Amino acid sequence: MQHYLFPLLKPRSVALVGASERAGSLGRGVAENLLASEFTGEAYFVNPNYQRVLDKPVYASMADIGKPIDLAVIVAPVTAVPSILHDARAQLRTAVIMSAPSTADGAMAPAWRRKVAAIAAARNVRLLGPGAFGVVRTDIGLNATFCAPPTLRGRLALVSQSGAVCTAMLDFAAPMRIGFSSVISLGGGIDVGFGELLDSLLLDAETEGILLYVESIADARKFMSALRAAARTKPVVVLKAGRSLESGAREVPSPSIAPWPDEVFEAALMRSGTVRVRTYAQLFAAARVLAMGERASGDRLAIVSNGRAPALLAADSAFSTGVALARFGPVTVSALNMLLPKAIARANPLDLRGDAPPERLAGAMSIILSDPEVDAVIALHAPRPTASAIDAARAVAAVVRASKKPVLGSWLGAINRPDVHDTLESSGVANFFTPENAVEAFSFLAAYRRNQEWLLETPNAQVDTEPPDIAAANRILAGLLHKRAAAREPVALPAAASRELLAAFHITVSEDVAANEHANGSRGGVNHGSPPAFHGPAIRLAVATDAVFGPVIVLAPAAQIPPMLSRRTVMLPPLNRRLAEDMIAGARDRSGVLRSDAIEPLIRLLLQVSALVCALPWVRELSLDPVAVLGGRVEITAARIVVDPQRSATGNYNHMAI
Repeated sequence: MQHYLFPLLKPRSVALVGASERAGSLGRGVAENLLASEFTGEAYFVNPNYQRVLDKPVYASMADIGKPIDLAVIVAPVTAVPSILHDARAQLRTAVIMSAPSTADGAMAPAWRRKVAAIAAARNVRLLGPGAFGVVRTDIGLNATFCAPPTLRGRLALVSQSGAVCTAMLDFAAPMRIGFSSVISLGGGIDVGFGELLDSLLLDAETEGILLYVESIADARKFMSALRAAARTKPVVVLKAGRSLESGAREVPSPSIAPWPDEVFEAALMRSGTVRVRTYAQLFAAARVLAMGERASGDRLAIVSNGRAPALLAADSAFSTGVALARFGPVTVSALNMLLPKAIARANPLDLRGDAPPERLAGAMSIILSDPEVDAVIALHAPRPTASAIDAARAVAAVVRASKKPVLGSWLGAINRPDVHDTLESSGVANFFTPENAVEAFSFLAAYRRNQEWLLETPNAQVDTEPPDIAAANRILAGLLHKRAAAREPVALPAAASRELLAAFHITVSEDVAANEHANGSRGGVNHGSPPAFHGPAIRLAVATDAVFGPVIVLAPAAQIPPMLSRRTVMLPPLNRRLAEDMIAGARDRSGVLRSDAIEPLIRLLLQVSALVCALPWVRELSLDPVAVLGGRVEITAARIVVDPQRSATGNYNHMAI
């Protein structure tokens, strides 16, 4: 199946508009890269001021070429870009605009962007840029960029909002022998964005995994739809920057339950079946294990080492990243008893000692890989006189070939040993510089498996039983609009209206609160007076509206009284039972005091709140705080609802990212 952006991804003809002989110019740099990359298609140079560039004939315009052009790479001055696109007529299909207005042109830049976009739309030309890095496509020998280092052919696609990041990542990947199918930067995002590129890469037979560098998202619904579709077939790894620029990112969260934007982005990725990383090194660690086809059936990790210190470092890293260390089963312990000296503890991590020969390492690996309680193994090797790095690598490689479980490695002291690296990787063992790198890589495999499970969850927008009274809810908004016809800003619902709205979704506020409202002086919402009458563990449950991803549900410890949860979790609606259970589990840790009989009522409440925010786009904020579970039922003693009179119910869920 052909995607309409394939002329951009893998063009058969490329025109460089603005080709130049001037040293240091964009036109010269892109021209040199085009010629050096041995592009298998037709390459044309366009510039009315030259007859030849780098001994190649130059056309005065694209019209003079006289043939259809799949891709134009435009490096001409920004003032010439509109006329270049206008004159291209029907013979041009896609264009990368490397030129961009300077910071000094701030006043004219928006008008220029609108003009360029309008001309391109009228000519049916799809655009990347302005300020784009260009396009690399290795299977056709295309390097239509201004500064990309030599790129190895591979099965990963890199899509970035930054050309500088593309260059840095390619430079980082080369010595690690990581190859790419495509490398593309969005630049200023005047037209083509992440969503359409993800759709095209999903259909690209040369791409088996996708790496994204993201700074901002313009259209959350389109992004999530494409991301979820791509991730069902191909692993997607996302590096997100900009957390330090967010309001409050360097501060302790305030009592407000509203999540930070980066928390919401994280929640969105978890629902899309992708893996989130935070550094270049993590990006390629995740990319390597996913591109090698490694998949984990669980998150129980075993560590095998010929030294105590590397094993402890790996175990510490597992603890820090939330990776569970497997417990060896009795059959495994018995087999290890037959193999190992008595002085060696049969525990995870397994330290085989510095005198371990390759046979002991291979034997231990074989036994542990056979344990059904182990989902993956990390093999660590430190230089020892008794076992050379290459002999140990060969021994482990022979065992790994007979197993389907992921095995990662770290051969310390062998960074400059390509024979060791090749031996391990040819058998399917991704070899990392440090034990911590290897553990991090496995944590991404575990996250990928978990997020893929969440991706496959298909919740209904409404609760399966007890359908809500949507008509009653809409009457509440209509009544508010009748009383406040001029209302333009979000407004808190009065206490009675809040109770009625919650009741429409079978959420009941405590009768004690209703009785005390007049005494406490209601100011919108429910119970703005004294603290709740009950004592004991409680939670707070809220809905906030993110500027990009829309409504999000937050589960957190209560603000004023002892909490029954230890930390807060954020999730995008809609929810189903499995997602609600995971949300509760994510908010608990070993210090949590949530009783088992409280889980079922909380699941029900989460599903009711999910149904409310799915059905009512005009609910901007909702806070139930505190919420207790008493006698197997939910007890809500304070509630606040803020609505946006400018938003109305449409029935198509356009207010949601999923």
